Amino acid sequence: MLSQVYLAVDLGAGSGRVVAGLHSGNTLCLEEVSRFPNNGVRLPTGWHWNLSQLFTDIKAGLAAARRRGRRQR
Repeated sequence: MLSQVYLAVDLGAGSGRVVAGLHSGNTLCLEEVSRFPNNGVRLPTGWHWNLSQLFTDIKAGLAAARRRGRRQR
């Protein structure tokens, strides 16, 4: 069976990360691809997540995962 790679994005209060999971049929191996800060933005209505920065960081993490995948072929 060919190994399959799954990507996950984990967003927490203080940081976020992109994780790759390699499933080989019997085992799942997890590897953190990137980690980034999740700094809030203070607006008149209170503290909010900085969605535009999070989106940028998530895209960079997915691109890093893609580059790693190409090196391992």
